[in-house]
Amino acid sequence: MCIAFEAACAPAPCDDLASVVRRAARFFAASVLAIAGGLLASAASAHHQDGAPHGMTEAAPSIRAVIASTYDTLESKVETAPIVVRGDYAVADWIQGHRGGRALMQRRDGAWQIAACGGEAFRTVDGLKLAGVPADTAVQLVALLTRAEGSLANDRVKLFDSFDAKNGGAGHHHGAQR
Repeated sequence: MCIAFEAACAPAPCDDLASVVRRAARFFAASVLAIAGGLLASAASAHHQDGAPHGMTEAAPSIRAVIASTYDTLESKVETAPIVVRGDYAVADWIQGHRGGRALMQRRDGAWQIAACGGEAFRTVDGLKLAGVPADTAVQLVALLTRAEGSLANDRVKLFDSFDAKNGGAGHHHGAQR
């Protein structure tokens, strides 16, 4: 760090003292931000396997982006929360307009993909196993989802439960998939 500091703050020809001080201040500010960013990233990764409150993991932004890019419309954006993650599987609760449900996500080749959409079944181990989630992962996801949904209003959870892929839910929300 000392070498980088010296190189960043070494006076250039014709630099006055104020220029050197400004360059040193910018370097210091950038260093503080880089260290803070590293600390935040370390804290976030510590929650990855344990399931953070309301599913806030480092995977959540990627999962939200996949769902949004697939189903958002100009008239209606998808609200995705909570999201719980265990290994290469996740369950993301969503609401779009007056509809709601759950998306089963799977990470393949490092990228999150929507594996299936469902409702109440994705709150159960059997429902997740039927969708292809390994049994031990399904047990952990259900425990994390139960905890994440525990502080939500009952009507919100009922909206997540209400999605039925067989009756009007095919293709997610009224076939809104692009």
